[in-house]
Amino acid sequence: MAEDIGEMAPALGKQIREAIPFSQKGIAQTNELFDGQLEMLRVLGDIFQTDNEVLKTFLRKEKGPGLCQQCIDFATAHEARLIEGLCLPHAAPIFLTMLDAVRNMARHGMEVAHLLMVEHR
Repeated sequence: MAEDIGEMAPALGKQIREAIPFSQKGIAQTNELFDGQLEMLRVLGDIFQTDNEVLKTFLRKEKGPGLCQQCIDFATAHEARLIEGLCLPHAAPIFLTMLDAVRNMARHGMEVAHLLMVEHR
């Protein structure tokens, strides 16, 4: 998960250096994804502290898949914004890099929860 966060750094650095804006919708979606990822990380922290099977199931079957689906949905919406001219072409790779990183982090979080399940010990 740390590697996925690190993969966002060059793209975000470029966005900052070159002052590449996101559309309002892109900003809202990015914030929503980061909030979802933060919730996943908090749930993982709770799992490590409590070894709660309900939280593991929630992460594996609800939160993780939901976050992955959001990434797919946002990528589709982003494509529509790009076609409509609402998104700058040079912002597209940055946004897509963030979507990929969040989706990968969600997958890794689900895998950690899976590995910690009682039946896999």
